[in-house]
Amino acid sequence: MGLEDKRRMFIIHAAALVAGMYAFFLNRLRLAKPSRPQISYAPMSAMDEERQKNLDRIYNCNDVECVNMLRMRRAPFFRLCNLLRGRELLRDTIHSSVEEQVAMFLHVVGHNQRFRVIHQSWRRSVETVSRHFKEVLYAIGELRHEIIKAPSTETPLKIRNSSRWYPYFKDCVGAIDGTHIYARVPAKMQSAFRGRKHYTTQNVLAAVDFDLKFTYVLAGWEGSAHDATILADALEREDGLRVPEGKFYLVDAGYACRPGFLPPYRGTRYHLNEFGGRNYPTNPRELFNLRHSSLRVTVERAFGALKNRFRIIDNKPFHPFKTQVKLVLACCILHNWILGHGPDEVIPLESTWEPNSVNGHGVPVDDNAAWASFDLLEELEAAEVAAQAAIHAGGQAAAAAGGQGAAQPAAQAAPEAGAQAAAAAGGLAAGHGGAGQQPRAAMRWTNVMSAFVLRRFCELISTGVRTDKGFKEVHLNQVAKSVVEFSGLEVTGTQVYNHLRKWRQRWVRVIKLRELSGALWDDDNFMITLEDDHYKGHVQAHPKDAELLNKPIENYQQMEVIFGNGLATGKYVMGSSEPLGSPSDFADSENDHIKLDDMAGKGQPAGPLGSEGGNKRKRSMLSEGDILVMQGMTEAVNNVANAIIQTKVEDVHPDLYDAIMFMPGFTDEELMSAYEHLLGNKAHGTAFVKMNDSFLATRLMVLHLSR
Repeated sequence: MGLEDKRRMFIIHAAALVAGMYAFFLNRLRLAKPSRPQISYAPMSAMDEERQKNLDRIYNCNDVECVNMLRMRRAPFFRLCNLLRGRELLRDTIHSSVEEQVAMFLHVVGHNQRFRVIHQSWRRSVETVSRHFKEVLYAIGELRHEIIKAPSTETPLKIRNSSRWYPYFKDCVGAIDGTHIYARVPAKMQSAFRGRKHYTTQNVLAAVDFDLKFTYVLAGWEGSAHDATILADALEREDGLRVPEGKFYLVDAGYACRPGFLPPYRGTRYHLNEFGGRNYPTNPRELFNLRHSSLRVTVERAFGALKNRFRIIDNKPFHPFKTQVKLVLACCILHNWILGHGPDEVIPLESTWEPNSVNGHGVPVDDNAAWASFDLLEELEAAEVAAQAAIHAGGQAAAAAGGQGAAQPAAQAAPEAGAQAAAAAGGLAAGHGGAGQQPRAAMRWTNVMSAFVLRRFCELISTGVRTDKGFKEVHLNQVAKSVVEFSGLEVTGTQVYNHLRKWRQRWVRVIKLRELSGALWDDDNFMITLEDDHYKGHVQAHPKDAELLNKPIENYQQMEVIFGNGLATGKYVMGSSEPLGSPSDFADSENDHIKLDDMAGKGQPAGPLGSEGGNKRKRSMLSEGDILVMQGMTEAVNNVANAIIQTKVEDVHPDLYDAIMFMPGFTDEELMSAYEHLLGNKAHGTAFVKMNDSFLATRLMVLHLSR
């Protein structure tokens, strides 16, 4: 047996040894008894059957059940699943189809269900539900550009086919309004999210066409942010709201009249319920407001349909606030997708819609003109009550005062008249005891008095007064009393409140200026600094900002203490043109999930239903003896590998072929015979190459004769 044959047999024996050792080790593990009794669970097949029956009852039964559970009919549901599958935004896995993933997501957003509730009814782990939820949320967001589209420049059919609106509103492309949606935020952020509602909300702006489809959505602004601020933000964004040339949107009285936006007349009847019965319009302005309101009600119907369909945005959600913002945009995308397949019973009919009624939270929907001045509503209520009491008393002076008090909400809508209206309201509120008392004159605040007021509010906060819902009347009266003692002037709590609002507006300007490109902040002097050229250009365009730039900001520390946590900044705002996440958000846990499901599918015991899957480290199944056996087997395999490497036949000398085949005086057969002999004897071949030329021929002859 040659050396090559011996080497081949050695390799076979080594492989057999390694295979035997592995077989022995695996058999030992299989027969080893567990250290403690293991908990057994139901086989996966039974859970799969139960889950499949549940899915069949949901979307393979009828449209009624599908709408009740998934908030859409079967046709748009299956088309949505096929679209997401065809775009490779979602994929079928070994244990979960695209239909199940989408149905799981729709059930969560349609009924505001917790993941643990879905885990119990769908027989999936909480980790699986959470991962599929993120995947579907991202996939739906990728359809945003083709589902939320800009409005058409043609006259809508609803306007063109009605003599009530055509040709007066022929250039109208839709309506814009804001709506408050429940928000769950940490306690330290709640003051900024409390506005006109008694609970924390996010203020969502939306543009809707007359088919009830959203054409633009901006979500994530704090509930205390004003509609006009949110609209300005939408217009300033690169991918924000755009009004087609020569067209306009209908807006309510909370927005200013500007190119592209048409509000109603202020101080005139507007809402549809104000024209009920025989209360017909009595002048051209009321007629315009009636037509305007009957057309703008489209956006309210769209909001009503959205909240009725997806309960997650009409109740307190169970997700981080960033996810809450994404869910609003995803629900708007789904709303447009469903309407693309025809209206269903969730869409409120225009004939049965009751605008400006009490919403689902038991809070009346206020006039948007009053919304624009909601900061003064509590103070103005006292003035109105006093005015009404004076009217019933029959005094002429009291009636005049009542007229002034009733006109305050409308007057507040004009920025120039806002301060005077507030001062007048404050006078009425303070002097409501006497029917003929005249309104109090406007208060003149000095810098010393302003600094004193701010210091007193800071002292109240330092004593533990909570300001997440604003300062209460008792606190305003305390500060007013201190100002009276300090200055000797008569000051009311309402006047203190109005003055505090001015400083709040100043704080908003400071925050915006700090975010200017190229602006630097001096912590020592509390000063916003700009370079000379930048400063001159900015002040030329915004002269009022000169008092806050390149000079110490007056009372900055006090403003930070009072307003620092209650300012709407729009930090989490997202538009309908932005993606709802990225694939990396759920890519990390995918591999772990596949391993767990594969083990369960091969007959291994399933994990407990309450476990969250592959993020937890599993208990090791190897004992100390098994680990020692494994280490010994590893060493044996390494030794066998080293022995095989050492017995490997090395290559012959690279010059052996030339040294033999070009030797003169011999035939090719003789040279080839000698070459084959030296190939089998490495030592002879190496020595032959190193011989002198005079001995090569002799050596070759001896080799030939010996063979």
